[in-house]
Amino acid sequence: MVSGLREGGRTSYRPLLNMQASKKEQRRVIRFLTAEGVAGLEMHRRMKAVCSEYSLLHSSVVEWRKRFLEGRELLEDDVRPGQAHRVIITEIIAEVNTLVLNNRRIAEDEIHRLLEGTVDSIERLGQLLLQPGFVVYMTVIIFASCFLVVFCVPRYGSSNVVVYILICSMIVHYL
Repeated sequence: MVSGLREGGRTSYRPLLNMQASKKEQRRVIRFLTAEGVAGLEMHRRMKAVCSEYSLLHSSVVEWRKRFLEGRELLEDDVRPGQAHRVIITEIIAEVNTLVLNNRRIAEDEIHRLLEGTVDSIERLGQLLLQPGFVVYMTVIIFASCFLVVFCVPRYGSSNVVVYILICSMIVHYL
């Protein structure tokens, strides 16, 4: 992929192809160069020469080099807290394909609505209402409404109707 030419005692790396390497492939190169003891700046220079505009940023190269020096083996990103975890199975893929083939103009939110399903029992509704995200949402709405009623209505309610509109909107949206 790379041609190494000697120019005045230095090896020059020039791309033979316009290479669009994936992050994982670039991280594999960083792991290899880290094992060889190459510095972060030199690593980035080499990768920039090979991958041109597709190379990782210098800060990313240095960060991954540091991780590999600390003993990291995995090339994948870490799972972040709050990151959505969706299981993609062949049945869901087949359902999406069927929906798209039946209606090529279907919107993404319509697909989501159709695949999400409906609440068919009280038990299922109870499970959905007790999910942590919804409980936090309900708590925020209730406290924000109480705050507006107790503190903002006496102060601004007689001169500004927006306070009442905000309270009504939050409560209606909650329901």
